[in-house]
Amino acid sequence: MRLEVLRYYLEVAREGSIRKASERVNITPSALSRHIAILEHMVGASLFDRCSRGMTLTPEGEILKKYALRTVGSVDLVKSAIEEIRGLRSGVVRIFAIEIVASTVSLSGPSESS
Repeated sequence: MRLEVLRYYLEVAREGSIRKASERVNITPSALSRHIAILEHMVGASLFDRCSRGMTLTPEGEILKKYALRTVGSVDLVKSAIEEIRGLRSGVVRIFAIEIVASTVSLSGPSESS
């Protein structure tokens, strides 16, 4: 099972729609639908109830969601830790910009005109 497929699955679960999820993960709806069908075949259960208003998770889909979130989250943490060790992302960057506006200031107060 590829991690990418779990990410696709989680996006469909979040969106409740193949079409909306496919836009977010940038693949065609038909390709996303095939990935979900293959995943369902792999786990041996239907993961979504499909109806005219969208898709909702089956009880089996809820179980997979729990573990998929853990798996994806753990992989993201590992990637982050490795990037930090390599120095690609560590520390804090602060950028300050100061705009200096020069203007004439009269210390004697406003001039009076007659």
